[in-house]
Amino acid sequence: MSDGLLTSSQAESLLQRISSDDAFRARFESAPADALQELGIPVELINQLPAACLKPKPLPPKTALSDLMQKQRDVAVNATMAMNVPWVKLGTS
Repeated sequence: MSDGLLTSSQAESLLQRISSDDAFRARFESAPADALQELGIPVELINQLPAACLKPKPLPPKTALSDLMQKQRDVAVNATMAMNVPWVKLGTS
């Protein structure tokens, strides 16, 4: 089994759902692969995910997941805003 990766959009959808939807969260804790399919993630990709990702286990608190999502957004904004625009000074000599 090779190590598949969720896209950033899929990962964000997953984090959003498990931090806000108690019924989905319970399904993910007991049957992660089924919950991922419910999100529309292709079975082929799910089968490529590391086995440890698909083992039933308790999730961190919803607030921790919400905080993680906000930090990811902040990093993306900071990276975008840190773009340095080159300036060319034109003048007569």
